[in-house]
Amino acid sequence: MKNRTDKHGFWLYDDINVRHLLGSKFVLILGSPGSGKSTFARKFSDIVGVPRFSMDDLYWGKNWEPLDRAEFSARVMRVLGADRFILEGNYHDRFL
Repeated sequence: MKNRTDKHGFWLYDDINVRHLLGSKFVLILGSPGSGKSTFARKFSDIVGVPRFSMDDLYWGKNWEPLDRAEFSARVMRVLGADRFILEGNYHDRFL
């Protein structure tokens, strides 16, 4: 993933100008493993001051044991109830 800035100093990722995301209630960052989702989410969260949540953090319990569907769904629903958030990950087959 290339990171560069436009003439206003906003990051450009794969030709997406993040300036358009600044007023959003939430931002979902999805992609394949190793694609830079976590790095982008962390940096974007730092810039806009919006809390970031990782699906990995929501899915895995103690000792890297996966949570059951009900607990995972409850964690996700708590995030979705936030006023503003950034959520990153790739759990389409395990979601709610």
